[in-house]
Amino acid sequence: MNLTFDSATNLRLKALLMGLVAPLAILILSLKSLRVLGHRELQSITEALQLYRSDILLLILFFLAGSIVIYTLRYRNQKIALGVLQLAAVLWAAIETIAHQFYVVTGSTIDFGLFLFSVQRLGDTGQVILSEVPGILMLLLALVILMLLLFPWFIVYQSVADEQPRKVGWKPVLAIASLGFVSSPWSIITVDHIDNPGFSRSNLINFAFSMARLGDDVVTGEVI
Repeated sequence: MNLTFDSATNLRLKALLMGLVAPLAILILSLKSLRVLGHRELQSITEALQLYRSDILLLILFFLAGSIVIYTLRYRNQKIALGVLQLAAVLWAAIETIAHQFYVVTGSTIDFGLFLFSVQRLGDTGQVILSEVPGILMLLLALVILMLLLFPWFIVYQSVADEQPRKVGWKPVLAIASLGFVSSPWSIITVDHIDNPGFSRSNLINFAFSMARLGDDVVTGEVI
């Protein structure tokens, strides 16, 4: 199948949306719903819906950032970019699942320091995982990872190029970048009525924040 640059770009954007963002959204929002339904501080549906803001905006930002990369790269580099986005999505799915189970067991949001400690003692951690993590959760993660690895390329190679592909141009790129710039701060703002601020943020953001704090502690000499 001989694709023009514009046709290839459109196919890869479709693969990004349907093959990466959609499976991630199913996993992230399903696990978030389990945590929200088990939260007893919520007084109304409106308060509950606010807890999804960070996760939804981060998913949108992932799609926007991926779209910008795909728009701006040449044909062959787009394949590499899609592969990198796949790896990022798989890592995100793994972190999300670990963070969810961490919250279920401990009642606290994920902390990179504890995660690093667990990785360093992987033998003992493996036994804990097998005893604490439900089989259905591991199956869900495995299915999502399988979709993330296979579905995007299925979309790319099974689709047919448009006979008259629409020229991409720079206006969509500017629109995507502007939307991402405006929405990105809202993904890290916490919800006021929740005692645990990290609960209202995406697990990925909590993970990144704790990683940054650990890095600062190492630099200042507080962690040896």
